Amino acid sequence: MIEEEIEDRIVIDSTFSQYPCAQQIVQSAYGSCTILNELLLDIFEANDKVNLTFSVDQNLNGNASTDPQFYFYPITKTMDVNISFRASYLNNVTDLSITRSTIHESVHAILVYMFEEGKLSTITGQADPDFSELFDAFIEYNRTSFTVNLNKTQHELMNNFINEMATSLSAYGNVAGYNLPFSYYRNLSYSGGILNSQTFKNSYPEYLNNLDAINNPSNRNPEHIKIIYDILSEQNNETEIYNYPDGTSYTATPKGKAINSANSPCY
Repeated sequence: MIEEEIEDRIVIDSTFSQYPCAQQIVQSAYGSCTILNELLLDIFEANDKVNLTFSVDQNLNGNASTDPQFYFYPITKTMDVNISFRASYLNNVTDLSITRSTIHESVHAILVYMFEEGKLSTITGQADPDFSELFDAFIEYNRTSFTVNLNKTQHELMNNFINEMATSLSAYGNVAGYNLPFSYYRNLSYSGGILNSQTFKNSYPEYLNNLDAINNPSNRNPEHIKIIYDILSEQNNETEIYNYPDGTSYTATPKGKAINSANSPCY
């Protein structure tokens, strides 16, 4: 009975039927025992009025996306938070990239839930201890920001949880048998809209010398390039090489396994 309830609250819908290996990875990503995953499961397993749904979208822009608000169903009086993956992304990707995207979008889902439930609307009263770190960080950002773009706000906030996201990713990696440094999982966790956030740009500017953007555009910050190219290598499942003007280069090779999107075995 409990398994049925959990299945109803965190739903992998029928659009994943053609992507059984990707489905398996998504389930493994949110099933590992980490702080973020425990928070995700606490929210959606403990609340029979809110479901988290994972689906595949043939026409999605970007690798994955979380709808920025609940969808309410008047008949059942339940609400869904929807996470979608682009179909073509699932066709040519490593397991580490899918896991990274699942974790990233799950953080969005947590924040959408908290925002819609009013848990992020005030700094007075007692916050649920499970939400304390997210609560305080989000509220602190809103106190000092005039942004009205919730997605942008979330990506700024998510910079504060790179270590937590990397920990969830490393938990998957350890179970999968990878022996990778934590720094690699951190690099992968800077993904999606986080890369466009001002916080990321301040921490890892594209150019160490602003004049290089005009006078020497290939002379990009090595730390910036390392993050971008590590992400691309897993996303595209291929070696990515960046050549610097001094003749040196950075080579990023995928460390994850290419998935078989249609059939078993998955690798």
